[in-house]
Amino acid sequence: MAKKKAVKRKARRKTARLKVAVIGVGSMGMRHCESVRKKIPEMELVAVVDANPAQAELVG
Repeated sequence: MAKKKAVKRKARRKTARLKVAVIGVGSMGMRHCESVRKKIPEMELVAVVDANPAQAELVG
């Protein structure tokens, strides 16, 4: 029984999404944000920072 619980806990850890922040949202940073949001379901975009706040707002 204990082994079964350990396996369930391990499986739960594997499904947790990796939280990602992007620093700088020029052309490359924008592509990174798009990839994280649309192509990599195992990741979650949690923060975007840029020297130009208006540029960071474009990411949403």
